[in-house]
Amino acid sequence: REIHEPAFRLALRVARLRRDAGYQRLVRDTVLRQLIRAATSIGANLEEATAAQSRADFASKFAIATKEAREMQYWLRLGKDAGLLSE
Repeated sequence: REIHEPAFRLALRVARLRRDAGYQRLVRDTVLRQLIRAATSIGANLEEATAAQSRADFASKFAIATKEAREMQYWLRLGKDAGLLSE
């Protein structure tokens, strides 16, 4: 876990690298695209889990949904800390 915070700070520094509108739009669009991908993946994998063919299949789909939720938390934090998203 000790590498996670420096990696996040690096992403945040890059997101704040420039303040011109074009760059900020690119960063915001990237964050929003990743948020949409993670959010839709969570729901899709939970839906697939309800139709699982085995306990292992259910566990796998549920684990993927959990990973996507963690990724979504990352993108929300980055967007908020970079000043791109409000509370």
